[in-house]
Amino acid sequence: MKQIIAVYPGRFQPMGKHHKATYDWMVSTFGIDNSFIVTSDKVCLPDSPFCYDDKFKIAQAFGIPPQSISKERVVYAPATFSFMKDKDPETTAVVIIVGKKDMEDSYDPKTGNIEKARFVKGENMDGIKKNGQPTYFKEYIEGIPLEGFKKHGYIMLAPHQQVDVGGKEMSGSALRSYLPLASDQDFDDAMGFSDAGVRDLIRGKLSEGGLLESVIYGNREIDDVIRTVFIKGLMR
Repeated sequence: MKQIIAVYPGRFQPMGKHHKATYDWMVSTFGIDNSFIVTSDKVCLPDSPFCYDDKFKIAQAFGIPPQSISKERVVYAPATFSFMKDKDPETTAVVIIVGKKDMEDSYDPKTGNIEKARFVKGENMDGIKKNGQPTYFKEYIEGIPLEGFKKHGYIMLAPHQQVDVGGKEMSGSALRSYLPLASDQDFDDAMGFSDAGVRDLIRGKLSEGGLLESVIYGNREIDDVIRTVFIKGLMR
């Protein structure tokens, strides 16, 4: 392979310190010019209140270069990525960076259902399709020769990044619950940057689309949430 491209796909609703830590690890492993954040423009309230433009601004606030952030309709289809158009599909390999949740079944407390793993070894990763051909995705194993993205893509599990916020392990859901009512200082401490414009953007989006989630799943007092809604109503 002449080049190995690493891709970190996700919803990033919103991006947090744990995402940035994974990005930094990816850059240290594959190089900044070969490392990309990929996300879609799908908005689905209340879990996904941020559109692509919002996510782009947040990622830049974290210091991620704009050329390393890409809007894609399908975030697990390397051959369709816009930044891959000038790459040789025979001599360029693509490694998709995923978290533990993508590799194991997990419990969703909101629905009470078990979420199936996105990639399962022996099935859609290192598996065999009905026509007898190997599946497109293979597990990335350091030192094993790779093939171009025309034939295969590779899945690599990133190291777990333990970051806490509001007494919980940081996740998109934890941030959506914590950030709307956090003070400016607590907000900046949680996110790891100080940008008043991005802070207002995140608060506005979460107040519009994530309030119900904040009430049901947050650790804050419901009275505080109601008071915030009441004040916002008076200001309109």
